[in-house]
Amino acid sequence: MSLRIALLGGFTLSTAEGTISLPYAKLAALLSYLVVETPRTGPIRRETLAELLWPDLPLENARGNLRRALFNLQQALGNDKPPLFEANRGSLMLSETAPLWLDVAEYAAISAACPSPVPVAYCGDCLSGMEKAVELYRGDFMAGFVLPDSPDFEDWMLMKREAFSRHALALLERIAVCYEQKGAYGKALPYVLRYTELEPWSETAYRRAMRLYALSGQSSSALTLFEACCKILEKELGVAPEAETRRLAEAIRSGELQAEPGEEPPPAVFTPPLVGEKRQVTVLYCKLTPCDVDDPEEAIECLYEPKERCYAIILRCYGHCVQTHGGGFLAYFGYPKAHEYAARWAVQAALEITRENIPGIDIRCGIHTGAIITSGDSSLPDAIGKTSGMTIQLWRLAGSGEVVVSDDTHRLAAVFFETRSLGTHPMRGALRPLEVFSVTRESGARHRLDVALRPNAALTPLVGRDEAIAELLALWQQACRGDARTLLLRGEPGIGKSRLALALALQEQVRATAAVLELYCFQEYGRTPLYPFIVLLESLCGFAAGDAPDRKLARLADYFAGNLPHLADPGIPLLANLLDLPLTAGYRPPNLSLPKQKEKTFTLLQSLLWALAEQTPLLLVVEDLHWADPATLEFLAQLVGQNRPAAMLVLLTARPEFEAPWNDAAVIGKDLPALSTEEVTRMVQAL
Repeated sequence: MSLRIALLGGFTLSTAEGTISLPYAKLAALLSYLVVETPRTGPIRRETLAELLWPDLPLENARGNLRRALFNLQQALGNDKPPLFEANRGSLMLSETAPLWLDVAEYAAISAACPSPVPVAYCGDCLSGMEKAVELYRGDFMAGFVLPDSPDFEDWMLMKREAFSRHALALLERIAVCYEQKGAYGKALPYVLRYTELEPWSETAYRRAMRLYALSGQSSSALTLFEACCKILEKELGVAPEAETRRLAEAIRSGELQAEPGEEPPPAVFTPPLVGEKRQVTVLYCKLTPCDVDDPEEAIECLYEPKERCYAIILRCYGHCVQTHGGGFLAYFGYPKAHEYAARWAVQAALEITRENIPGIDIRCGIHTGAIITSGDSSLPDAIGKTSGMTIQLWRLAGSGEVVVSDDTHRLAAVFFETRSLGTHPMRGALRPLEVFSVTRESGARHRLDVALRPNAALTPLVGRDEAIAELLALWQQACRGDARTLLLRGEPGIGKSRLALALALQEQVRATAAVLELYCFQEYGRTPLYPFIVLLESLCGFAAGDAPDRKLARLADYFAGNLPHLADPGIPLLANLLDLPLTAGYRPPNLSLPKQKEKTFTLLQSLLWALAEQTPLLLVVEDLHWADPATLEFLAQLVGQNRPAAMLVLLTARPEFEAPWNDAAVIGKDLPALSTEEVTRMVQAL
């Protein structure tokens, strides 16, 4: 008679005769670990199992407990049944002939990646298999199961829970895409709604569900869902819906979004994940623990708001949060899109989280940078779990309110933060003990120029760009004579645009005479008006992390008083509005139409830049214009289009596909060519 083990949604062990109860939790843990891991890894050493479940005991005692646990497990299953495991003195593994049905095994078997890169028709058996897999996913892996005295086992559960959760979300999305591509909106809708249940903060999922409701002739249900979305976002993240969501609701309300008879539905977007891709990421694990709270329900209640505040910080720092069970957050930086500042953003997020100072909540963070292998599901970053597991080990070394990072993260981000060494520590899975650091605060470095000017800064050698550097220096000399110049540097990603801009800033004749401002456009902020200049204002005014809005307004007023006193009266209310700062007594909000307010803000920002250029020659670098928001591009077009004498060189960088919104005569264009094979060889040898 076969055994049935269900792990999705909780641990359940049964036969056709009924449920089997195990006498203690570690039997369930041992059984679960063996049935899940040994089909994948083969035999597992007894020492490994003993240390996994009884880490605080001497190895011989732990091995004795393991022997007794195996005996008790066989008794609970019934001595008359064939043994589940093949055992010898050194190892254990699941028997190939074991009479066993395991939900996670069936889930994996029938939910393999779809062979078609895009949805086609109903996809036959493939679609049916995905639907069966979704039915098997009753909830989190081993939901509600805890083993607090076996932290390595709990780490393993955490990684499995994350993997199955993310894969279920990917399946739900793919099924919905398949049905939507066919025009079967009613069939797609339940899967999108299930997605919103599992991921209630996904505004993209709410928009898809609203659209499906509308195309199915259920506009009132779509608008009801929009109201629910507004309430959830406000309650969980403290934000309003995005403009895209509001526009969709308005289109549904006005009747603009309807399915015309016989009209082909718009194609749904589906990007097949890369299977087995190796990439570097920085992983943050943060745990929030209630102090002096014994009741589980009370603990969950008191963690709700702090969790959402921390989750919002992770999102703001470009983190990809994939685990929010209990009081823990597991977030990936540099995933799904790689970025050179991923380690910096991870540490910044951790510092901001620990500064929340939530009464009655203990907060600790661990951060590690390493390689991961993706699983084929773009929403599941770390298929193997080694890097994520190392991060959780680091978290265990952190004290209350502390951020602990590995030496790998420290090498990438240390220049931006002040740290102190905690010595070397042995880590499970590492070949050698790792040096660990505690992060105390930011160092004050803001961008790559700050980093490059630090002692022992490691820069990629500049090879094959002598002609380009000479051209930039010539433009700089013209700018210093009061003849403002603008250069747009185009090139493929990674070809060296930023390195060339940095090389100019590092030239002795520039460093000795110039003020250098580096601004960056980010894809994530492509819809935030004037985002690079918001960051510039925050830097010029000296906004500090954790500053209250009234403190920021005071710093803004101080900056105007010292630099632009004649513009303070109109300027402070305009820029306070741009910076989303509430005005205090003594300031009147600008009573202007939106177009007039934008015009005045542009004029004010231009006056600020001209004033800086009057004090000292100004090198203004604006990177990655292909990601710039429309308002930033409009502002730059006005700035570079003015034929005004000023000691300013504006250096812009963009990818080849960028289409400039200004008159080409106002800007010098330069395409950066690829290096020759010989030059690449010289660069590698120099490294």
